[in-house]
Amino acid sequence: MDIVMSHQVRDEIKETLLKSGKTAARFVLKEYGYCGALFNVEMSDPREGDFITEVNDITFVVDSKFVFALKYPEIEKVGDQFCVKRTVCGG
Repeated sequence: MDIVMSHQVRDEIKETLLKSGKTAARFVLKEYGYCGALFNVEMSDPREGDFITEVNDITFVVDSKFVFALKYPEIEKVGDQFCVKRTVCGG
């Protein structure tokens, strides 16, 4: 899985992981609609059945049943949350 993020977002995820005491950034399904899946990124630990990958010294996890919906995730920070940038839908 190719995960895209700015250097600033990468550094903020690393800092948030350190502060939280968690070992991974988890893609969490927020909603699923006409334009597809929308994910947030939360600090977590790996669980049984997770797909696990490492990018820029950050461990990312997602429930294996959602891997298909994360083709080329681009992580951005909106307010105090990390989320996967929504792709344009419909045209």
